[in-house]
Amino acid sequence: MTDDLTLADLTLADEIAALLLEADGGDEAAEKALVDRYATDNRLGPGARISTPSPVFGAVGAVDLPVSRR
Repeated sequence: MTDDLTLADLTLADEIAALLLEADGGDEAAEKALVDRYATDNRLGPGARISTPSPVFGAVGAVDLPVSRR
């Protein structure tokens, strides 16, 4: 899986991880930055369709998510 990651993907993951740690430590500016990033950066959402693997049956399904109109 990591072979498919780009430098931009890794940078995004590092940025979000740093903000999560700061927000968890009580930094309100980091918390606001996370809210803004999740609201505006489509890379941070699940997309229109998600995979749903079953731990019991081993099958994988797909679920179309409704579009949110905020």
